[in-house]
Amino acid sequence: MNKQKSLKDNDAIFLDKDIIFRFARLKVFSEGMGNSQREVIRLIHNGKLKAFISNNTPFSVINHLKYKYSRTKTQNSTTNLEKEAEAKIQEWFQIIFGKGSWELVNIELADYKKATEYKKLFWEDAVQYQCACKVKDKIFITQNMKDFEKSDLNAHAPQEFEFK
Repeated sequence: MNKQKSLKDNDAIFLDKDIIFRFARLKVFSEGMGNSQREVIRLIHNGKLKAFISNNTPFSVINHLKYKYSRTKTQNSTTNLEKEAEAKIQEWFQIIFGKGSWELVNIELADYKKATEYKKLFWEDAVQYQCACKVKDKIFITQNMKDFEKSDLNAHAPQEFEFK
């Protein structure tokens, strides 16, 4: 795919939580992540992009890290490290959300109901869709393009952008 679009300073983006999950796993577990995905997060952390995310994303990401950390460590030892994972939450939160402009977009109970009725997408994606629709003049960025191809969103993969 040719990189043809440019993100400009202060562009508003709605970031699908899949990219934040990948960044979190990269930082905590050294799992792989594409350069384009990393670059989007770097631009947010450096204050070049304004990121909008669902208000349930921080909880989902940190809870996922805690669960994965506890299970990974427990499988490799006889010690239950849930308390150690609990102690790391503040550190993880700071690594992911501590820099840059992150704005939470509230998703209300009525939005969840709309998501159940939006049959073009799977439930989780329909929730992100409902939330993203609340942000005007945003660029929707997701790694899972196929998840949103049936939606009304103009979704973009990080690889579509040229980074400087």
